[in-house]
Amino acid sequence: MCIAPKPLILSCPSCHWKKRYEFKSDALIFDVPTNCPVCSHAPLKTKPLDSLSIANKLKTFFLD
Repeated sequence: MCIAPKPLILSCPSCHWKKRYEFKSDALIFDVPTNCPVCSHAPLKTKPLDSLSIANKLKTFFLD
C-alpha cells in the first residue's frame, strides 16, 4: 500500500510567488523546483500543508 506524502506550499520570499504541490502517490513524486520560476530566487520557503491550516483558511474565507 502506497502512502502519498503530505501536500506542501512553496513560496518565494522575494516576489511572493506561491504554489501548492499535492502528491498522488509515493511512486509518482515529480520534481519540485528549488528556484523561483518568476524571479529565479533561491532557496524557496517550504511549508507543509495540514488539515488544520486548510480548516483555518476556510473559516476565515466563509466567516469573515
